Amino acid sequence: MQTPRFPRRLALLCALSLSLLPLVGCPGGGKSGGGFGKAPGVLRYPLTANPTTFDPALVQDGPTIDMLQNVYEGLVGWNDNNEVVPLLAAKMPELSNGGKTYTFTIRDGATFHNGRAVTAEDIQYSITRSLDKALNSPVALNYLNDIEGAEARRPFQEGAE
Repeated sequence: MQTPRFPRRLALLCALSLSLLPLVGCPGGGKSGGGFGKAPGVLRYPLTANPTTFDPALVQDGPTIDMLQNVYEGLVGWNDNNEVVPLLAAKMPELSNGGKTYTFTIRDGATFHNGRAVTAEDIQYSITRSLDKALNSPVALNYLNDIEGAEARRPFQEGAE
């Protein structure tokens, strides 16, 4: 079965905006992928620069985004063939309303680092938090402005697309 192709902007929207959920960064049963002194539950990740933030709603630089993708997991992401695939989602979204509504089903067993199950409310919170005027995210509209109503929740941002 061929994976449906979605516009790159939609893939970026889903992967970045919904990667705001703090989940286990090592999907391989909590085992480190490499490095000396392998220890269960430890991720060793070589950094090319110091992280600027651990808040995905505020991150603006590539090296920090790369690092955070090993800490947080979104509804969808990319596979080795650069195809959009489900991560927290059980499957690709169901489209309705002429392609304007995407309905995701969260996969069974999706949990936070403390074992609490991920809910639809958690995902909604992650998106709306990044649009919160009090947070003043410098990047939220860059990847959420395709969602109807997102721009109305934010003040004008200089340089926002």
